[in-house]
Order: sequence, then C-alpha cells, then structure tokens
Amino acid sequence: MKWFVAALAAVAIVVPTKAFSCDEHEGQASAKKPAIQSLTVKQLADAKQAGKATVYDANTPDVRQQMGIIPGAKLLVSAVKYEPSKELPADKSGQVVFYCYNEQCGASHMAAKRASEAGYTNVAVLPAGIKGWKDAGQPTATPGQS
Repeated sequence: MKWFVAALAAVAIVVPTKAFSCDEHEGQASAKKPAIQSLTVKQLADAKQAGKATVYDANTPDVRQQMGIIPGAKLLVSAVKYEPSKELPADKSGQVVFYCYNEQCGASHMAAKRASEAGYTNVAVLPAGIKGWKDAGQPTATPGQS
C-alpha cells in the first residue's frame, strides 16, 4: 500500500511539472512568431496616406454593400478560406492590415492569423472595423469603385 501512495505522490509532482513545461514550450514557439498588431483608425489612415499599408476587407458582400469599404482596400473572398499566396502581396515583410465590421466581429483576426501563419511578418488588424472607420469621419468607397 505504501508503494501506491508513493507512486501517486510522484505522479502528482510530475504531471503539473510536465503541464507547465508544455506551456513554456508553447510560449517560446509563439514568441518566435510575430505578434499581430492592432491599429487605431488614425494609425491606419496615416499608414494609408504614407503608402505603407495594404488594406484587406474581410467582410461579407452584404456588409460591403451596406457600409462601403475603405478606399483602396482589397476584398478577400473569405476571411478563413482565402489563399494568402494568391490574394496577399508576394513581399511578406510589407504591412498588411485586415478589417471587418467592428470590435465584435472576428473575421479580421481570423484573416490576420492566416496571413501570419503563411509567413507574413508585419500583420495588423483594425479592431474598430469599417463601422469605426466611418464613425471617425473617414471616407468610404463603394465596392468595385475603390
């Protein structure tokens, strides 16, 4: 019976240690991946004006028709199913910025994650989305006229 208690105590010590070591390992792996930045409307407007960002709309066609798009934005076919090699720039170090509807919408984050996983190193999202862009008085375009 004493051997059973000793074995149980050993497992109780080893299991949490292994769990923490996995967390540490994952933390090290994610530290190597570039973080996805969050931009404010002003930061994106400044980057666009300076020609330093390629902007991608991750909204659905219905949202684009209702709200418009950020002028010059490229329209993704899908936030999660687009092909980075076909829809994003060949230069993986240039800034790519994704937006969707607003802070509650996750499409821009999914699209940004996909870009980051494809090796893009300067990835950002506009959490305020097209709604925040419009609410800040920034111009919009009709899809197909940007």
